[in-house]
Amino acid sequence: MKHLRTLLILGSVLILPFFYIESALDPVLVPRFLLLSVILFLAAVIILIRSVGKQDRFDFAFLSRTIVPVMAGYAVMSGISLTQSHVLSEGVFDLLKIILALLTFVAFMIVLTEDTGSVRTISKAVTITGGCLSIIAIFQYFQIGFGWIPGNVIPYGTMANKNLLSSALFLMSPFVLYNWHKSGRTWRWISISSVTLIFYVLAISQTRAVWAAAAVSLLLTACIAALARRRQGKLVAGRPPALRRIAPVAAVVMLVSLLSLLTFSLYQVVDTPVENRTLINTTDASLRQRAVLWGKSLEMIADNPLLGVGIGSWKIHIPSYGTEGLTSESGVTFFQRPHNDFLWVLTETGLASLVLYLMIFLLTIYYGYRTIRETSSQDDAVLAPLMLIGIIGFLVISFFSYPKERIVHPLFAMLTVSVIVSMFHRAHPTNRVRSGRNTALIGIMMLLCTGCCLLVGGYRLSSEMHTKRALTERFVGNWKTVLSEIDMAASPLSRLDPTSTPLAWYRGEANFSMNDIDAAFDDFEKAYRISPYHIHVLNNLAACYEIKGDRLSAIELYGKALEISPFFEGTLVNLAAVYYNTGNYSEALSTLQRVRGTPTDPRYDEYLNRIQNKLK
Repeated sequence: MKHLRTLLILGSVLILPFFYIESALDPVLVPRFLLLSVILFLAAVIILIRSVGKQDRFDFAFLSRTIVPVMAGYAVMSGISLTQSHVLSEGVFDLLKIILALLTFVAFMIVLTEDTGSVRTISKAVTITGGCLSIIAIFQYFQIGFGWIPGNVIPYGTMANKNLLSSALFLMSPFVLYNWHKSGRTWRWISISSVTLIFYVLAISQTRAVWAAAAVSLLLTACIAALARRRQGKLVAGRPPALRRIAPVAAVVMLVSLLSLLTFSLYQVVDTPVENRTLINTTDASLRQRAVLWGKSLEMIADNPLLGVGIGSWKIHIPSYGTEGLTSESGVTFFQRPHNDFLWVLTETGLASLVLYLMIFLLTIYYGYRTIRETSSQDDAVLAPLMLIGIIGFLVISFFSYPKERIVHPLFAMLTVSVIVSMFHRAHPTNRVRSGRNTALIGIMMLLCTGCCLLVGGYRLSSEMHTKRALTERFVGNWKTVLSEIDMAASPLSRLDPTSTPLAWYRGEANFSMNDIDAAFDDFEKAYRISPYHIHVLNNLAACYEIKGDRLSAIELYGKALEISPFFEGTLVNLAAVYYNTGNYSEALSTLQRVRGTPTDPRYDEYLNRIQNKLK
């Protein structure tokens, strides 16, 4: 138990949130997936060794709790949706992320059910992690350090994204607050410092989803606690008054609020427009973009109500519902998720899967409610509401963002779930399970699952590294190196880059640039089979058809591209050229005139002059 507890806390709480590999296209997603796979693989080895040893075996009685088959059902339904997935490699990767999250729950449940003091140790570790992440973020915000860590939109800490940093810190805060409540003088001051830093980063990062999560989770948790206490009918002896617990936190919140107002009044972030230097930035179009994406996702659900489009396939199908009004209309940005995890689950894996996914958290909230209502422990009476704040906040954040896609966020969500379930499990014990055969079987299953994760994660990390090198060489036009790097990147386990662009498309572009049209045509056809709604794939494949003399196929593909993005400049210019070559000059002119704004394609003026001369 000591080795398992140390492995989980050191690896997943203290190391994983800071781990990244800069040479990967996404420096945090696959590297952390791989690291968590290693941690859980070693945990499976410990479980397996203990199952065949003479010492006491781990107790897996918690597997009889209702929440466990619900989790397993969600994973099974997600696996069944693989039959609908357009790109199997993406579906497998997303499914393995779900499996890793569930194995994280199992591993922490083993520790928490057998060692009740582990929550304190975990909380101390989270306090250190949250404080260090906040310091890194503050240094980045004031541009005095840690700018070399990869990411965008400061402050992003080690999460590669400002919003992801804020949501991760929010999920850590309940553990820090519990450590403040439970620890002695030294750790209490460390916790006060850590929570102050966390709240300050949450303020200056201006992540509205996290602010909403904090407000909603506090309100709902207060209602749940009040209802539980009312049903209980009496106060628990020795429980400290609510005002005594809340007052120090309120003081920290007031201090952070004053510091934040002072920061926004006196400090101006470099390169930030004057009109955006406010406490709340309302000038961006993120909410409008989300509304459009949600509407298109609902259309996708209506078309695939039973099993969805297949896990990992939302990003493949979303362009087919049109990009007009979205930033992806220009062909530079490609949306990878709908910024709503519930719609994401529903569109990809169907209604039954969404119900099971929601039941995981609803059961957790129920367990927390029962714990608050029935406990006679002052410690549990504080811990349970704090954990409920984390779970409810995670659900609110999931409504506006995509925490389930990452690694750190599901890890802390499952850690929070395991704390609540372990408290309920101790209060309502079931038949103990100590069969060596059962324990060994669980260890073997964990080994197999994490082994698959290691295999897939290793291939995908290698693919991202080679793809990043290929993109570097692509920028300088070194096409032969692009070909060799893409050939090393492509595999059955990795066929897309993180923007959902097929690796075969990069190969086709390289061959096209070296005037090997036949090879480029084969590559673009392969890319089209992988991603049939990708605007650049359609555009380039159509160009190859035109060069090969099949103008009807070219016009058909250009038309399909314009259905996705009606004002995509590259496609309009190419289609105008096709109409010009067929002698349809008026159609060529009207096609060019559909280009919005100032044209950026260097061929535009030349084509326009030639078409106008023909019409004269």
